[in-house]
Amino acid sequence: MFMIEYKDIGWWYWLVTAPLLTIGVLGYEPGFVLAIGLTLFQLIHYVAREKSIKAFPVQVRFWYLLLLIVAFPGIMQWLYWAPCIGTWA
Repeated sequence: MFMIEYKDIGWWYWLVTAPLLTIGVLGYEPGFVLAIGLTLFQLIHYVAREKSIKAFPVQVRFWYLLLLIVAFPGIMQWLYWAPCIGTWA
C-alpha cells in the first residue's frame, strides 16, 4: 500500500530522489548527479538532526549515497535500476 507521509521530511526526500533516478535510468544522466547531490544533502541534514553518525537514518542514507556513487561510472550505471526500483517501492 502506498504510504503518504507528507509531514515527514524524509518522505519528501525519497519522493524527489525516485523521479531523479528514474529520469537517469531513462537516459538523462544529470538525473544521477542530482540524485547524488540530494542524497548528500539529505545525509548532512540527518547527521545534524540525529547528532550521531551511528543513528539508523544516517546509516541508511550513507550506504544509499555510497551505492549511488559506486554506480555512477558509465559501465556500472546498470546498478541504478536497483535503487530506482527500491526507492519507488
